[in-house]
Amino acid sequence: MPKKEALDDLLDLSDTEKETEDHLVRVAYQGPVSVEYKQGEVEELAFPYTFEDSLALTNVELFREFDDPVGLLKKLKAALGKDTLEDARKEMFANLEKGSKGEMALELLYLTEPENIEPPAYIVDGLKWLQDALDARKVEAVIPGPTEVNDA
Repeated sequence: MPKKEALDDLLDLSDTEKETEDHLVRVAYQGPVSVEYKQGEVEELAFPYTFEDSLALTNVELFREFDDPVGLLKKLKAALGKDTLEDARKEMFANLEKGSKGEMALELLYLTEPENIEPPAYIVDGLKWLQDALDARKVEAVIPGPTEVNDA
């Protein structure tokens, strides 16, 4: 089977097909991200390579609005200033190979409040599945209340 078909097969899996038979493990991986690259224009599909470019493509306007970012965050902001989404993706990919991802994460948290950052969809899906799985397995602890004593 050609690689393109294998990737398409993975991208087409339903949520339940991403789980093991015993429902104890589920994979979450990147898929296409719908991006409104230029305000007011039709959204385009982008296929991120890493968590970092997926995060940037999910938060295009946030990344573009940063004042004086440094390091990799600065490079991602610059990439998002390119004329086309394709050019931006290529520049992000090149910069992610040599940039410090840890430094970028710290800079991102320094420049914005975490609640203003939208996580990539695959992260949200994976965490939602985990929360649902934990809720389904939750065992209520029964704590006996005080017993009444009758003096009669």
